[in-house]
Amino acid sequence: MENFIKKFKFVIYIFLLILIGILGYKTYKYINLQKLINTPINKLTEEQKLEDFEYLYNIIIENYPFLEVNKRKYGIDWVDNKEKYIEFIKQEPNFKVALNEILLDLNNSHTNLLEREFIEYMIYAYESMEWQKMFLDILNNPLVKSRYELDIDNNLYFESNSKKMNIYKSNAVVQDVIKGKIASIYIPSMINYTDIEQDKKIITEYLNNIEDYQALIIDIRGNGGGDTRYWNTFLLPLILKERIEVTTYNFYKDGNLIKEFFNAINFKAPKIDNLNLSSFPNLPPEISSDFKYYGKSILGVSPNKNSIKFKGNIYLFVDNNVFSASEGLTIFAKESGFATVIGEQTKGDGIGSDPLIAMLPNSGYVFRFSKDMGVTSDGTCNEEYGTTPDYVVNSAKYPYEYINVDECVLKVLELEGIDTSELN
Repeated sequence: MENFIKKFKFVIYIFLLILIGILGYKTYKYINLQKLINTPINKLTEEQKLEDFEYLYNIIIENYPFLEVNKRKYGIDWVDNKEKYIEFIKQEPNFKVALNEILLDLNNSHTNLLEREFIEYMIYAYESMEWQKMFLDILNNPLVKSRYELDIDNNLYFESNSKKMNIYKSNAVVQDVIKGKIASIYIPSMINYTDIEQDKKIITEYLNNIEDYQALIIDIRGNGGGDTRYWNTFLLPLILKERIEVTTYNFYKDGNLIKEFFNAINFKAPKIDNLNLSSFPNLPPEISSDFKYYGKSILGVSPNKNSIKFKGNIYLFVDNNVFSASEGLTIFAKESGFATVIGEQTKGDGIGSDPLIAMLPNSGYVFRFSKDMGVTSDGTCNEEYGTTPDYVVNSAKYPYEYINVDECVLKVLELEGIDTSELN
């Protein structure tokens, strides 16, 4: 009995030590957090700035997929530039400017320091989504709220932000290029799926009047992306006459944030060792050495009950600003052939899902970065090469009205055998 009591006391003693340690650590973290919250950004020490940079640097190395692409495409060895970036931080008094310049060297529009307005938008958008809610813990962090001056506990914030979003709720332009023959839908942005009611009304009414047209133009020149559901859940199901499927692949590194993402979406990622890489002739060489996991995506879009099942030819206009979600539509068109792509080489990075985000521990700045390398069915890296149109034109600039200098329109008329004298 005496031995039992001694053991019991020992266990209690150890438990209390652990409890005191946990409470002490949490108290230390809380005090440190309060110090950082009350420290103006321009008062951060050089050591704190360099700690933040080291944190960012390691996250990029461990998780970011396009370091070798950046070398090949732009001649920049971001990893080897570490000492250069450290010296820049020491010399540049504005830490935000330094971070922006360092991330700009990665040459990826999904990788950057976030501004307050975009964080507001993310909070607004991600509240209604699923796995993206993993980001809300970061965005609700007291240090982030302080640095970005966010009052996200105030209901007026959401009301104000919702009103801001109204400016994006109608952006589609519909018109006949040639009355009764060539229809066009211009979409400058893939606006959030929860905010497209006006676009739905405009486009649906127009589509119901063009069922028998000779051709339909979907014009996404200048479209830098947004919400993929705009085209795969709303637009194409109203147009297609049959189901279309396209297969793409995503490759991932073995970083901790990548694994957190897998856990958030309940995805047991298969390892690259199980994939026959020889079946992808255009696969970048670093896949076999720098990446560990992959995902196979089969995106299928079917006509819905309201589809006009368009029987004419469909054309997709693109330019070098097409990126992200709009690039996804371009890939879908090019790989499936449901539409003829006309314009300029696109910008890329259209295969995959939302970038990951992380918070810098001292400054509270939030940055985002692409997490996966998306490739087409033959292994072509979309970020590196974009999409080559079926017909490349000298200038794909959107002219705001279809006139006889629009080379994309002229190519459609040529392919459809229509004289330019019929232009409206």
